[in-house]
Amino acid sequence: MSDSKAVSEFRRAHGRAPSLLITGNVANNAYLIAYHLRSVGWDADVLCADYYHSMGCPEWEHAVFDASAIDEFAPDWSQVHADGYVRPRWFAQGPRDQAVEYLQARRAGKGSEAKWDRLRNPAPSAAADARAAGPRSRVDRAWHFVRTYKQTPQRVALVGQIALQRVQHALPGLAARPWIFHRRAARLRALMSRYDAVEACGSEVAWAGMTGRPFVAFEHGTIRWAAQRGDVMQSLTMDGFARCAAVMVTNGDSIPLAERHHFPAVTATVHPLVEVDPALAGPAEAEAENVLAAARINAGPLLLCPLRHDWDVKGTDLYLRALPGLRERVGDDVTLLLTAWGNDIQRSKDLVADLGAEDLVRWIPPQGRQVLLCLMTSSLVVLDQTALPHFGSTAPQALSLGVPVMSSYDPASTARICAEPAPILPVFTPGDVVEGVVRLLDDGFRQALSMSAVTWCRRFHSTERVVADHEGVMSALIDPPAAQGPRTRTAEAS
Repeated sequence: MSDSKAVSEFRRAHGRAPSLLITGNVANNAYLIAYHLRSVGWDADVLCADYYHSMGCPEWEHAVFDASAIDEFAPDWSQVHADGYVRPRWFAQGPRDQAVEYLQARRAGKGSEAKWDRLRNPAPSAAADARAAGPRSRVDRAWHFVRTYKQTPQRVALVGQIALQRVQHALPGLAARPWIFHRRAARLRALMSRYDAVEACGSEVAWAGMTGRPFVAFEHGTIRWAAQRGDVMQSLTMDGFARCAAVMVTNGDSIPLAERHHFPAVTATVHPLVEVDPALAGPAEAEAENVLAAARINAGPLLLCPLRHDWDVKGTDLYLRALPGLRERVGDDVTLLLTAWGNDIQRSKDLVADLGAEDLVRWIPPQGRQVLLCLMTSSLVVLDQTALPHFGSTAPQALSLGVPVMSSYDPASTARICAEPAPILPVFTPGDVVEGVVRLLDDGFRQALSMSAVTWCRRFHSTERVVADHEGVMSALIDPPAAQGPRTRTAEAS
């Protein structure tokens, strides 16, 4: 893809592409934003510090792998890399200090090779060791840590995280910031100074707000949590939102919250999505077939529920309670395909058993995005959350493929984000779920809904919109052409 207009204008003025640092990578938002902006010429890097969850790694979006072989909380991607995937060097994941040092060297154009070798496949965290070893006493765990602390650098970061959490919980009213806050902010400030623009995602807004440097905040539900101001990090995050140049909001209920707190330049936007990678289509389809074969699904309609099993925040149990009605109206050959992640998995299994519907349910591990897209297209419908009135990324991801979606969607919740309501089937009771499935069994109805979904995504929830929204907001951070010379070299393209 060629340079965008904004990149072309900047390049004419400075002889290089505009540089961007994005910090924080929950749900891979930073990675995907950078990925899309790089596709139109931006020189974007991602700082993913002390965060290793599989869904916060590039491989989750753009590699094909057997999800059952991946530890969700401490993934070892070496086997995936061995299959040909190459992690991009603009994505720095690891202990905070190491990741920052690598990006500093990358921007300076020297000494980054050795630092990259420590980051390209971060070693699994202590969480993996703890699960493998099983229950141990506090003394045993402490001694194991002392004996093996050099084996994985993430353990150092883990100690810092635990200490920081202890401070937060012990001193919730703390007004003066601990020295660790100042040290972290100073390191981030130095890194931020090497970029033309900076975007902080989620709670990373707290650290960016302490640097005194200009930045844009990307909000994906964080304000709901931070507005509680129950601990130091929540308060610092709210302070960060107040100090940024603009707040990009993806959830409808966060817009009035942001405005109520008088955050600057509140801008509605959408979550970045992933497109089917043509080079991976064959392997992804084959892996999806393996997943379905291993699950031994029934012969009838497939209902895909990729939701996390946290009932209070996702409402996953609503779909489980619909199973008796589905059996009665649709038959014994329907399959509800559930993903095994979340805190309420056992509650869900117990409920399914109590309903006598275990023969209608199959469980699979959370799947990487390319395989998940194939599973979506194999399904009659994708079942999204039923606890909130708006959508995140799951619903539009399915709609972009022309796959119908059910959720507790209220169009008013996204009126300021999308000019037209998303073509989502609203469900608020188990009976709504049953009736929706029955309607979708009508080929004419489903085809019309599918076409409407694809059209809506092209108009209101496209990659082009993600790029345009970010470029519009970033323009305020990029100095006028006459005001500055080159701030940094253009980092290597890999």
